[in-house]
Amino acid sequence: MFTDEFKLQANTLRVDLMTAAQDGRVTAQKPVTTKKIIERYKTLHPKWKLSEPGIREIVNYLRSKGEKIGSNSNGYFYMICKADEQHTFDQIESRIVGMLNAVHGMNEKRCAAIVSRMAIKFTRKANPKQELITFGIPAAVSNYALEESTNNNVISSTKDDS
Repeated sequence: MFTDEFKLQANTLRVDLMTAAQDGRVTAQKPVTTKKIIERYKTLHPKWKLSEPGIREIVNYLRSKGEKIGSNSNGYFYMICKADEQHTFDQIESRIVGMLNAVHGMNEKRCAAIVSRMAIKFTRKANPKQELITFGIPAAVSNYALEESTNNNVISSTKDDS
């Protein structure tokens, strides 16, 4: 559960990034760093105790609510074109695949279970007919097949022997 203060901080960052994007002050080519965000809010809102992990949490919260907050290795910006979106999505996907590869290296079955849950969750949201969609997963995980029983809605991960 997010506090009212957290939601206020998130909304303030959202509005600031949108305004800066409209003015051309902050773009994918000129993103604002986490350090600059913290410095700005220390001045404007001295009672807010923001940190780098706190800014990442706010950005993740905003993205999960549908806000188009972009990022690159230099900072954050509000996405205003498809190229901004593509770069940000590629960066996020790369992180997800890297994390899945790490989990796979430690425990293949656990990784397959995570991928299965993700596929089912997001497929159901994107495709109400519940047809499985293909998305990029580590090659090492692709030898697992997702099975969903329509009779009792049991979900399991099993190794594909083909």
